[in-house]
Amino acid sequence: MPHARMRHAVNRFNKLMSFNRVVTIQGCRQSGKSFFARELIKLKFKKSSIVSLDSKNEKDFAHSNPESFLVNHEGTPLIIDEAQKAPELFDAIKLKVDVDPRPGQFVLLGSTEFSKELKIRESLTGRLAKLRLYTFNLKEACGIPLVTSLEPFALDVKTKINRTMLLKHLKNGGFPSIFHLRDQQQRRSMLQDWLKLVIYRDLTTFPSIKVDPELAMNIIVSLPLLDEPNAASLAVKLKKKLRIIQIHLNLLEILFVVHKLNPHPTGTGKPLYFLADVSLAEYFGANFERKLWTWSIHEISSKRSYSFSDDYTQLYYYRNTKGSIIHLIEEVPAKNIISAIKILPDEKYDLRNFEILKAFEIKNKNSFKKIDLRCLAHQDGMDKNAHIKIHRFEAMG
Repeated sequence: MPHARMRHAVNRFNKLMSFNRVVTIQGCRQSGKSFFARELIKLKFKKSSIVSLDSKNEKDFAHSNPESFLVNHEGTPLIIDEAQKAPELFDAIKLKVDVDPRPGQFVLLGSTEFSKELKIRESLTGRLAKLRLYTFNLKEACGIPLVTSLEPFALDVKTKINRTMLLKHLKNGGFPSIFHLRDQQQRRSMLQDWLKLVIYRDLTTFPSIKVDPELAMNIIVSLPLLDEPNAASLAVKLKKKLRIIQIHLNLLEILFVVHKLNPHPTGTGKPLYFLADVSLAEYFGANFERKLWTWSIHEISSKRSYSFSDDYTQLYYYRNTKGSIIHLIEEVPAKNIISAIKILPDEKYDLRNFEILKAFEIKNKNSFKKIDLRCLAHQDGMDKNAHIKIHRFEAMG
């Protein structure tokens, strides 16, 4: 297939399967989960089998006879696509793996978080490992292997990515079935189809929650264009109650349609929301800075998901009282290290762009063992006075 790529998640998945009875692969619709299961898992697990609960007959059988469903579909592992559509399966799987604790028995694929909103209890707590699968990151789209980096934000300062590759990715995004299309109108049409499926089908499957699909669509359309894409700004723009906006944002987050980026505790501001793939930001007319920001969150998150690092990291943004922004803050609590990166979207910038980074360092210097300051810009460079390293945008890829 023209869009087939080896996923950076493969090695991480194989390791999880070696130690866990159940592994979940979750991500937004059309992020490549089914292809991962059908093609990539079978390379290593020859006896695996797959069943999809998109089939009404399979879903109904799993719903009414979950234990018999598992017996009827044997495989090592048994891969269940859209597993969240039959919550009853989770207790049946728990019973099975409690009796037989061998690792690598089940792979559960889902286009939503397995959450209380879907009436899925935490029955598999302690028995499963989660792998978040994202749409293609830039290196995956270009067929370049994952590079393990010790730099903050997993920056690759020796990257093979060039500006042409980056600009193409900011336009085409990483949806496996869409990014490779050369015809712009066809690509836009498929993005429209994706949005309709998410809004008018997936979003309406949550039991006991009243959803307004038109409002959800307006939220998605508005997020890439707001100066501060938060719930309060959406409520003002769309003239809706904040509580209603927040309900819809929470559901979109469960569906992996949006990423939530929390403000750093030492700053101001409210949680910001970014669309799951940069092609969506491009589709709705986001400016260059917003596309770079959306893409950077995706790159960092996917690399962290696929890496073998034991370091737990937390991702934030920083906003000062005057509204100036540091786009990304990464904390490594175990090492008491914090890193900050500011995106400089314009080709020309001056020393005033660095003031917020310097102020952030001063504000936090007594709280962290090490503070690392970076910028993403059009060219590499260095502010020697403030010890701020400047990397070209491609280093994020």
